Amino acid sequence: AARAPAAVRAVEEWPSWERNRASHAKVADQMAAVLRGRRRELQQREAALAAEYRVKYAAWQQEMATMELKVVYDVNQQREEEENLDAEAREKRFRGQAKCPTMILDPEERRVLRFDSKNALIRNPMGEFLLEKLVTPWTVEEQRLFAEKFLLYNKDFRRIATFLRNRTVADCIVYYYKRQKDDNGFRRKHMQKKRRQYTEAKRTSDDPMGPFSATS
Repeated sequence: AARAPAAVRAVEEWPSWERNRASHAKVADQMAAVLRGRRRELQQREAALAAEYRVKYAAWQQEMATMELKVVYDVNQQREEEENLDAEAREKRFRGQAKCPTMILDPEERRVLRFDSKNALIRNPMGEFLLEKLVTPWTVEEQRLFAEKFLLYNKDFRRIATFLRNRTVADCIVYYYKRQKDDNGFRRKHMQKKRRQYTEAKRTSDDPMGPFSATS
């Protein structure tokens, strides 16, 4: 075996350097050709894999789209089935709760079960009529002021009475319930005001410019 010189200042001074370089020069072209061939094969393999990936990716996308449609259909079908089951269960539950009452054949039982309403019953109509004559009738100005404040405060009769010098809270309550069902009833006016406010608020919310749209 060859021994290294006692002192080597550079790798070129190594005894096998020239021999290795000469050997490499003989096979350099062959090595380059092999490397080029391998690089070509790698590029061809990468191109083939890329083409295969594109084909399979397109097929996967189509399969996913089909699966999504199937999932949506299955979800809708499942929801419809659950709704039908809920409706059937609800109907069965209501059938058990809404039982037909037994026939009432006893006259005494019929009398006891009869609902006797005393709503709007005036036990002494003549006395009520004479009592109303003693009450000072509402003036036109009082009626106008009551209607105006009712639109602001609704059934806050205590607050409305503070604007009517000669009327108490009880007077305001009696006046309201006597007039609420006529053509100019306060409830009707109050509902009309609420509808106007709702319509105006909806129109403002639908308009992107809001209050500035009228000036544009």
